[in-house]
Amino acid sequence: MRLAIFACDDHALAEELAYQTLLAAAATINQRGEADWRMWLLGILYRQGQSLLSNSAPAPADVEAHGLSKAASGSNTPAGDPREILASLSDQQVLMAIRELPPEMRWTVLLLDVAGLKQQQVAVILDRPVWTIESHVKQAREMLRDVLVPLAAEVNSVQRNQVFERR
Repeated sequence: MRLAIFACDDHALAEELAYQTLLAAAATINQRGEADWRMWLLGILYRQGQSLLSNSAPAPADVEAHGLSKAASGSNTPAGDPREILASLSDQQVLMAIRELPPEMRWTVLLLDVAGLKQQQVAVILDRPVWTIESHVKQAREMLRDVLVPLAAEVNSVQRNQVFERR
C-alpha cells in the first residue's frame, strides 16, 4: 500500500490501486510459478498502476508537461551532499517532486529508491532493458535535484531567518 500511496496523488486512488493489485494477484496466484513474491506483487502493482493511472488522467506528452524541466548538462544548482539536501526537506515535498516525474521515471525511482530493488529487478518489472532503467534513473535524479536543491535552499533560508528573528 505504501508504494501505491507514493505513486498516486490521491489517497482514494492509491486504495483503489492496492485493491486492484490484490484482486489481480488473487486471480493469478496459481500462475506465479517460482517468481519471487515481492517482485511478482510489485510487477502486478506496476501494471495495475499503469492501467488505473492512465485511465484517471491524460498522460502528458513530455517532461515539460510534468512541471519539471529536463536537467541541463551544465546546471548551476548548488553542490552538496544529497542526504543533507533531502534531510532539510519534508517527505511530502520529496514525494510531490517524485509525483511530478513522467510515469516511467516515477516508477523507476519508486521501485529503486523506495522499494529498494536493484536495477536488474526493476528492468524485469517494467519490462525494459537495464540500460533504459539506468538512463531513466539518471534523468529522474537530475530532474529531482534541479527541483529539490533550490527548494532546500529556500527552506534553509527561511529556517535561518526564523532563527535570527527569534534572537
